[in-house]
Order: sequence, then structure tokens, then C-alpha cells
Amino acid sequence: MGKAKESKKSKKEPVEEVEMKAEKTKKDKKRKKEAEEEVVEVKEEKKKKKKKEKEVEVEKEEEKSKKKMKKEEVEVEEEKPKKKKKEKKEEVLEDEEEETPKKKKKEKKKKVEVVKEESEEEEESDDEEPKMVIKNQETKKAAEIASCTSTKVFMSNLSFKIDEDSLKAAVEGKTGKIVKIDWMEDRETGMFKGSGIVEFESTDAAGKAVLLNETEEVMGRPLKVRIWEEKPQTPGRAPREARPMSARPDNCTTVFCGNLSYDIDDDQMMAFFKDCGDIKQIRWLTDKESGEFKGCGFVEFYDSETVDKAVKLNNEMCCGRSIRLDYSAPKPRS
Repeated sequence: MGKAKESKKSKKEPVEEVEMKAEKTKKDKKRKKEAEEEVVEVKEEKKKKKKKEKEVEVEKEEEKSKKKMKKEEVEVEEEKPKKKKKEKKEEVLEDEEEETPKKKKKEKKKKVEVVKEESEEEEESDDEEPKMVIKNQETKKAAEIASCTSTKVFMSNLSFKIDEDSLKAAVEGKTGKIVKIDWMEDRETGMFKGSGIVEFESTDAAGKAVLLNETEEVMGRPLKVRIWEEKPQTPGRAPREARPMSARPDNCTTVFCGNLSYDIDDDQMMAFFKDCGDIKQIRWLTDKESGEFKGCGFVEFYDSETVDKAVKLNNEMCCGRSIRLDYSAPKPRS
């Protein structure tokens, strides 16, 4: 009896062990499967992350490529005007190269014609004075200096900071001594016009000054020079017929003066009207751009009675010229 129980017990124990082993195997399999699934998920996550990074890199590369293309397009657009300018310059150079032989040939032909004309003139008369032929630049300059008949020149485009000393320092070494400078100023405001009449000690010095026209810089500005042309009254010429004067405005105190000498000044004008009455103001008219005197102006008196006396001098001689006088209407008050 005891042996039968032990046998039954021993049979029961292996069944439990088998079941336990089976349960353990099942759990191991489950854990293994979970571990494998986790590995697969990690791998998938890595793949997704890598794919996303690659997409970002591709986007960056595309953006970079677009920027590069845009920059190249801009450079091409900027290069077009330069290229056109260069092509135009090359065309001009080619045209000049083609034109140069023609020009030389034309000049040579012209010289031959000039020489031929001179020979014909010499043959026509031995009594005629031979024509001067200017052979070089220095001779031409000398001829221009010799042809100058005035000691005065008109200089313009001057710096507004210039004074007599700085002008003399810049010019006298190339021309000769300056004896007088009359700066052009606005008659009403007194502001310098950037020009003036410069008188030299000789006509040669004035001629040398004219040669400095647009070839010399004074205080950073190209100097403009020309002969100052005097306009004297022809001696013995009969006074011109007086123009009819306009109607006298009410309360007129100003007289217009025309056909004035270019050498006239305030003192000479006051002396001309000295028997009429006191002068309140003299206004000379000048060119807005060059500052040159226009040969006319306005003389203002203190009362209308003085104006009536002044206009009676119409067509009288003043500084060698027949003066033209007329009433000037007063400016309307605002």
C-alpha cells in the first residue's frame, strides 16, 4: 500500500515539472518576441530619422542650388550692360582704326591743296606780302599772343573763395604782372559772381592769359578766359535819335538808363545827374550766369520832381556814349 502511494506520487511530480517547463518556455518565447519587436521598432525609428535627415539635407541642397542660380542670373544681368559697353567701345575703336587712314589721306590731300594755293598766290604777285604759315603749336601760340590788342581779360568760373593774392599766385607766373582786378558782384546783394575783369601790364601778358582758357585750374576749377571787349563810342558820331519815352507813372522815383559805357561806375553816374538832385540808389543790371555788366541799370531818386529833371538828359553824352533814359514804373507793394 505504501509503495503504491509513492508510485502515484512520483508519476504526479513529472507532470507538474513538464507543465512548469512548458510555462517557462512560453514565457521565454514571449519575452524573446517582445525583445525582437522592440529591436524592429528601434530599427524602424532609426530608418525614419535617417530618412528625415536626408530629406532635410536634400531641401537644403535644393535651396542652396536655387540661391546659386539666382546669383548667377543677377551676375548675368549685371554683365550685359558691361558687355554691351565693351562691344560698343570695340566698335568705336574699329571705326577709328578704319577712319584713321582715311583721315590721314584727307589731311595729306588738304595740305597739298594749301601748298598749291600758296604757290599760286606767290606767282600771281611778287608785291603782295607773303602769308604767314603756322608750322607748329608754339608759333601758333606766339601769333595769338601777338594778335592781342587789349590789356584786359574777362575771367569766369572762379572759386567763390578766391582773392587777389591767390589769383595772382596762380596766373602771374605764366602770364605777367596783374595791375588791377575788378570782381563782378551783384549790385543789390553785393555777392561775388565768380568772375571778374583782370587788367595786365601789357597786351602780351593778356594774350598769354587767354591761352590759359580751360587749360589751367585755379583752386580746383577750370579757368575760363577771354579778351574783355571794350565798346567805346565812335568819335565824332552824331547822337542817336532819342526814342519816345513811355508815359510817366504816378509817384515815379526811378529812371531806367541804357546804352551805358562798360567802364561806368557809381561816381560817374552821380556826376552825370548832379544838377538834377540827390540819388538814393543805383542798381546795375548784370548777367545771371557770367556776372557781366549788361550796359544798363536803374537810378532811384528821392522824389518825382528830380526824376522829371533827370529824364531831360535823355540822349546826352555820358562817358563817351549817348545815354538812353526812360521812366521806370514803381514796383507794386505786396
